[in-house]
Amino acid sequence: MLSLSPPMANVAPVAVIVTRDLFFGGQVTGTAAKHGWPIAMAMSLDALRDHLAAGKIRGVILDLASDLSPADVIAALPTDAPLKTLAFGPHVHTANLQAARDAGFQDVMPRSRFSAELVSLLEWVTR
Repeated sequence: MLSLSPPMANVAPVAVIVTRDLFFGGQVTGTAAKHGWPIAMAMSLDALRDHLAAGKIRGVILDLASDLSPADVIAALPTDAPLKTLAFGPHVHTANLQAARDAGFQDVMPRSRFSAELVSLLEWVTR
């Protein structure tokens, strides 16, 4: 399980980004930390499950470039507490974007939109 950036290290995360891209994931968690939104990063389903078991997670963001099945991520989420779910990926990977929609993600978008609207999307997923 990856830890949060130092300013938010002692604060329990309220959302998790599932990505294998450490650079981009770090940008996302860093932006969130600047706004006071503690977001953790997970690189696997096991790490996501650990975060879900450890705290009160309100939202999950899936990077579709991480090669994790959107259906597997949805299946790993608890059914007793509604979570906000968002998936993003390359706009040319239309099958992956559709797979996320089919799996039940609330919002699915190209990575360019996710990056452009990052602050408002992070606010939504953490509230």
